[in-house]
Amino acid sequence: MGFHCGIRDAAQALFKSIAHILASHARMEDLDVNLIEPTISLVEDPMEIISDMENDAPGLGLDSNPIYWRTWRDKVAKYLAHMIDGGLNSETFNLETMIKALLNDEMTYKGLQTTERLLDYFLHIRPRDGDYNPVTTMVDKIRDKNIVGNFVCNERVLATLLRTGYLQTVMSDLESKGMRYYVSFLHTVLQRQETSTALAIQVADQIALVSANADVRAMCVSTGVVPTLTNFLRLNHELFLVSVARALVNLTEGNKKAKSDVVIENGINHIFQQVH
Repeated sequence: MGFHCGIRDAAQALFKSIAHILASHARMEDLDVNLIEPTISLVEDPMEIISDMENDAPGLGLDSNPIYWRTWRDKVAKYLAHMIDGGLNSETFNLETMIKALLNDEMTYKGLQTTERLLDYFLHIRPRDGDYNPVTTMVDKIRDKNIVGNFVCNERVLATLLRTGYLQTVMSDLESKGMRYYVSFLHTVLQRQETSTALAIQVADQIALVSANADVRAMCVSTGVVPTLTNFLRLNHELFLVSVARALVNLTEGNKKAKSDVVIENGINHIFQQVH
Protein backbone atom coordinates (compact mmCIF):
# COMPACT_ATOMS: atom_id res chain seq x y z
CA MET A 1 0.00 0.00 0.00
CA GLY A 2 2.86 2.42 0.84
CA PHE A 3 2.94 5.58 2.93
CA HIS A 4 5.44 7.53 0.92
CA CYS A 5 3.77 10.84 1.81
CA GLY A 6 5.37 10.66 5.24
CA ILE A 7 5.64 8.82 8.50
CA ARG A 8 2.83 10.89 9.98
CA ASP A 9 0.47 9.43 7.36
CA ALA A 10 1.43 5.96 8.59
CA ALA A 11 0.85 6.97 12.21
CA GLN A 12 -2.57 8.40 11.32
CA ALA A 13 -3.47 5.24 9.43
CA LEU A 14 -2.42 3.11 12.40
CA PHE A 15 -4.41 5.30 14.77
CA LYS A 16 -7.51 4.88 12.60
CA SER A 17 -6.94 1.13 12.28
CA ILE A 18 -6.72 0.69 16.06
CA ALA A 19 -9.83 2.83 16.51
CA HIS A 20 -11.61 0.45 14.14
CA ILE A 21 -10.51 -2.52 16.27
CA LEU A 22 -11.73 -0.87 19.47
CA ALA A 23 -15.04 0.08 17.89
CA SER A 24 -15.62 -3.32 16.26
CA HIS A 25 -14.11 -5.72 18.77
CA ALA A 26 -14.10 -3.96 22.15
CA ARG A 27 -17.64 -2.63 22.54
CA MET A 28 -16.53 0.98 22.16
CA GLU A 29 -19.41 1.98 19.92
CA ASP A 30 -18.91 5.68 20.71
CA LEU A 31 -15.78 5.63 18.52
CA ASP A 32 -16.86 6.84 15.09
CA VAL A 33 -14.07 5.65 12.83
CA ASN A 34 -15.34 7.82 9.97
CA LEU A 35 -14.59 10.94 12.03
CA ILE A 36 -11.07 9.81 12.96
CA GLU A 37 -8.42 10.96 10.51
CA PRO A 38 -11.11 11.41 7.80
CA THR A 39 -8.57 12.01 5.02
CA ILE A 40 -6.90 8.64 5.66
CA SER A 41 -8.25 5.41 4.21
CA LEU A 42 -9.06 2.62 6.66
CA VAL A 43 -6.63 -0.29 6.75
CA GLU A 44 -8.18 -3.04 8.84
CA ASP A 45 -4.94 -4.86 9.68
CA PRO A 46 -2.68 -2.51 11.69
CA MET A 47 0.27 -4.87 11.36
CA GLU A 48 0.20 -4.26 7.61
CA ILE A 49 0.81 -0.57 8.25
CA ILE A 50 3.68 -1.31 10.63
CA SER A 51 5.32 -3.72 8.19
CA ASP A 52 5.02 -1.22 5.35
CA MET A 53 6.59 1.54 7.41
CA GLU A 54 9.42 -0.64 8.70
CA ASN A 55 10.34 -1.75 5.19
CA ASP A 56 10.26 1.78 3.79
CA ALA A 57 13.53 2.78 5.47
CA PRO A 58 15.23 5.77 3.84
CA GLY A 59 18.69 4.89 2.57
CA LEU A 60 18.54 1.22 3.59
CA GLY A 61 18.48 -1.81 1.30
CA LEU A 62 18.67 -5.57 1.46
CA ASP A 63 22.46 -5.42 1.70
CA SER A 64 22.53 -2.79 4.46
CA ASN A 65 24.09 -3.54 7.83
CA PRO A 66 21.54 -5.42 10.03
CA ILE A 67 22.36 -3.04 12.88
CA TYR A 68 21.10 -0.11 10.81
CA TRP A 69 17.85 -1.97 10.14
CA ARG A 70 17.50 -2.80 13.83
CA THR A 71 18.01 0.85 14.79
CA TRP A 72 15.46 1.99 12.22
CA ARG A 73 12.83 -0.50 13.40
CA ASP A 74 13.39 0.53 17.02
CA LYS A 75 12.78 4.15 16.05
CA VAL A 76 9.64 3.26 14.10
CA ALA A 77 8.21 1.34 17.08
CA LYS A 78 8.98 4.16 19.49
CA TYR A 79 7.54 6.81 17.16
CA LEU A 80 4.33 4.90 16.53
CA ALA A 81 3.90 4.15 20.24
CA HIS A 82 4.28 7.86 21.00
CA MET A 83 1.75 8.87 18.33
CA ILE A 84 -0.81 6.33 19.53
CA ASP A 85 -0.26 7.27 23.17
CA GLY A 86 -1.27 10.91 22.91
CA GLY A 87 0.86 12.14 20.02
CA LEU A 88 -2.17 12.39 17.72
CA ASN A 89 -5.28 12.60 19.87
CA SER A 90 -5.19 11.51 23.48
CA GLU A 91 -8.88 12.38 23.95
CA THR A 92 -9.97 9.64 21.54
CA PHE A 93 -7.92 6.79 22.99
CA ASN A 94 -4.38 5.92 24.05
CA LEU A 95 -2.39 2.92 25.25
CA GLU A 96 -4.26 2.84 28.55
CA THR A 97 -7.57 2.68 26.68
CA MET A 98 -6.32 -0.36 24.77
CA ILE A 99 -5.01 -2.00 27.94
CA LYS A 100 -8.22 -1.39 29.90
CA ALA A 101 -10.23 -3.01 27.12
CA LEU A 102 -8.04 -6.10 27.45
CA LEU A 103 -8.15 -6.20 31.24
CA ASN A 104 -11.92 -5.72 31.35
CA ASP A 105 -12.43 -8.69 29.03
CA GLU A 106 -14.35 -6.49 26.61
CA MET A 107 -12.74 -7.76 23.41
CA THR A 108 -13.54 -10.45 20.90
CA TYR A 109 -10.87 -13.09 20.42
CA LYS A 110 -9.72 -11.50 17.16
CA GLY A 111 -9.52 -8.06 18.74
CA LEU A 112 -7.64 -9.47 21.72
CA GLN A 113 -5.04 -11.17 19.53
CA THR A 114 -4.42 -8.05 17.47
CA THR A 115 -4.25 -5.71 20.44
CA GLU A 116 -1.84 -7.98 22.31
CA ARG A 117 0.42 -8.06 19.24
CA LEU A 118 0.31 -4.27 19.07
CA LEU A 119 1.24 -3.83 22.73
CA ASP A 120 4.11 -6.27 22.28
CA TYR A 121 5.27 -4.35 19.22
CA PHE A 122 5.09 -0.98 20.99
CA LEU A 123 7.06 -2.40 23.94
CA HIS A 124 9.58 -3.78 21.43
CA ILE A 125 11.59 -5.74 23.97
CA ARG A 126 14.57 -7.52 22.42
CA PRO A 127 18.10 -8.68 23.27
CA ARG A 128 20.56 -5.79 23.20
CA ASP A 129 22.46 -7.39 20.34
CA GLY A 130 19.52 -9.12 18.67
CA ASP A 131 16.43 -8.35 16.64
CA TYR A 132 12.89 -7.92 17.90
CA ASN A 133 10.90 -11.11 17.32
CA PRO A 134 7.29 -10.40 16.27
CA VAL A 135 6.32 -14.09 16.53
CA THR A 136 6.87 -14.73 20.23
CA THR A 137 4.53 -13.13 22.76
CA MET A 138 5.45 -10.45 25.28
CA VAL A 139 5.21 -12.99 28.10
CA ASP A 140 7.47 -15.46 26.29
CA LYS A 141 10.07 -12.76 25.79
CA ILE A 142 10.02 -11.78 29.47
CA ARG A 143 10.38 -15.43 30.49
CA ASP A 144 13.36 -15.89 28.15
CA LYS A 145 16.63 -15.44 30.06
CA ASN A 146 18.48 -14.92 26.79
CA ILE A 147 16.42 -11.77 26.24
CA VAL A 148 15.86 -10.26 29.68
CA GLY A 149 19.44 -10.94 30.73
CA ASN A 150 20.47 -7.92 28.67
CA PHE A 151 17.55 -6.26 26.94
CA VAL A 152 16.37 -2.98 25.47
CA CYS A 153 12.78 -1.81 25.10
CA ASN A 154 10.50 1.20 24.92
CA GLU A 155 10.60 2.25 28.57
CA ARG A 156 7.59 4.55 28.34
CA VAL A 157 5.42 1.66 27.18
CA LEU A 158 6.84 -0.64 29.86
CA ALA A 159 6.00 1.94 32.52
CA THR A 160 2.40 2.04 31.26
CA LEU A 161 2.14 -1.75 31.22
CA LEU A 162 3.32 -1.79 34.84
CA ARG A 163 1.21 1.13 36.07
CA THR A 164 -2.01 -0.31 34.65
CA GLY A 165 -1.33 -3.75 36.11
CA TYR A 166 -1.46 -5.34 32.67
CA LEU A 167 1.93 -7.03 32.83
CA GLN A 168 1.28 -8.45 36.29
CA THR A 169 -2.06 -9.81 35.12
CA VAL A 170 -0.78 -11.58 32.01
CA MET A 171 2.25 -12.96 33.85
CA SER A 172 0.36 -14.28 36.88
CA ASP A 173 -2.52 -15.75 34.88
CA LEU A 174 -0.31 -18.32 33.20
CA GLU A 175 0.70 -20.73 35.93
CA SER A 176 1.99 -20.88 39.48
CA LYS A 177 5.47 -19.84 38.30
CA GLY A 178 4.12 -16.79 36.50
CA MET A 179 4.47 -14.46 39.48
CA ARG A 180 8.02 -15.68 40.10
CA TYR A 181 8.93 -14.71 36.55
CA TYR A 182 7.26 -11.36 37.10
CA VAL A 183 9.09 -10.39 40.30
CA SER A 184 12.37 -11.60 38.82
CA PHE A 185 11.78 -9.35 35.81
CA LEU A 186 11.03 -6.39 38.07
CA HIS A 187 14.35 -6.88 39.82
CA THR A 188 16.14 -7.16 36.47
CA VAL A 189 14.67 -3.85 35.34
CA LEU A 190 15.89 -2.16 38.53
CA GLN A 191 19.40 -3.48 37.97
CA ARG A 192 19.72 -2.06 34.45
CA GLN A 193 22.00 0.98 34.43
CA GLU A 194 19.97 2.69 31.72
CA THR A 195 16.60 2.30 33.47
CA SER A 196 15.11 5.76 33.85
CA THR A 197 13.94 7.08 37.21
CA ALA A 198 10.37 7.27 35.89
CA LEU A 199 10.41 3.56 35.06
CA ALA A 200 12.19 2.65 38.31
CA ILE A 201 9.39 4.36 40.26
CA GLN A 202 6.79 2.20 38.52
CA VAL A 203 8.85 -0.91 39.25
CA ALA A 204 9.23 -0.03 42.94
CA ASP A 205 5.50 0.66 43.16
CA GLN A 206 4.78 -2.76 41.65
CA ILE A 207 7.09 -4.45 44.14
CA ALA A 208 5.33 -2.65 46.98
CA LEU A 209 1.97 -3.77 45.61
CA VAL A 210 2.70 -7.46 45.05
CA SER A 211 4.79 -7.89 48.22
CA ALA A 212 1.74 -7.23 50.35
CA ASN A 213 1.10 -10.95 49.80
CA ALA A 214 3.32 -13.07 52.07
CA ASP A 215 4.07 -15.71 49.44
CA VAL A 216 4.97 -13.16 46.78
CA ARG A 217 6.99 -11.26 49.39
CA ALA A 218 9.15 -14.32 49.89
CA MET A 219 9.60 -14.61 46.11
CA CYS A 220 10.71 -10.99 45.92
CA VAL A 221 13.20 -11.38 48.75
CA SER A 222 14.65 -14.51 47.14
CA THR A 223 15.51 -12.55 43.98
CA GLY A 224 17.83 -10.28 45.97
CA VAL A 225 15.75 -7.18 45.35
CA VAL A 226 16.01 -5.89 48.94
CA PRO A 227 19.73 -4.98 48.74
CA THR A 228 19.09 -3.34 45.36
CA LEU A 229 16.26 -1.23 46.76
CA THR A 230 18.20 -0.39 49.89
CA ASN A 231 21.08 1.01 47.86
CA PHE A 232 18.62 3.31 46.10
CA LEU A 233 17.98 5.01 49.45
CA ARG A 234 21.19 6.94 48.80
CA LEU A 235 19.63 8.80 45.88
CA ASN A 236 18.23 12.29 46.18
CA HIS A 237 14.90 11.86 44.41
CA GLU A 238 11.87 12.33 46.62
CA LEU A 239 9.27 10.49 44.52
CA PHE A 240 11.56 7.54 43.95
CA LEU A 241 12.53 7.38 47.62
CA VAL A 242 8.87 7.25 48.64
CA SER A 243 8.28 4.31 46.28
CA VAL A 244 11.42 2.52 47.46
CA ALA A 245 10.55 3.05 51.12
CA ARG A 246 7.02 1.73 50.57
CA ALA A 247 8.40 -1.36 48.87
CA LEU A 248 10.91 -1.99 51.66
CA VAL A 249 8.25 -1.61 54.36
CA ASN A 250 6.18 -4.35 52.73
CA LEU A 251 9.16 -6.58 51.98
CA THR A 252 10.43 -6.52 55.55
CA GLU A 253 7.02 -7.22 57.09
CA GLY A 254 7.49 -10.49 58.97
CA ASN A 255 10.51 -11.42 56.86
CA LYS A 256 13.75 -11.78 58.81
CA LYS A 257 15.93 -12.15 55.72
CA ALA A 258 14.62 -8.91 54.25
CA LYS A 259 15.25 -7.07 57.51
CA SER A 260 18.75 -8.51 57.65
CA ASP A 261 19.42 -7.42 54.07
CA VAL A 262 18.43 -3.84 54.91
CA VAL A 263 20.78 -3.80 57.89
CA ILE A 264 23.67 -5.34 55.92
CA GLU A 265 23.28 -2.73 53.18
CA ASN A 266 23.38 0.02 55.80
CA GLY A 267 19.80 0.97 55.02
CA ILE A 268 19.11 2.57 58.40
CA ASN A 269 22.00 4.98 57.91
CA HIS A 270 20.80 5.86 54.41
CA ILE A 271 17.36 6.73 55.78
CA PHE A 272 18.89 8.79 58.59
CA GLN A 273 20.96 10.79 56.10
CA GLN A 274 17.89 11.49 53.95
CA VAL A 275 15.93 12.75 56.95
CA HIS A 276 18.73 15.04 57.99
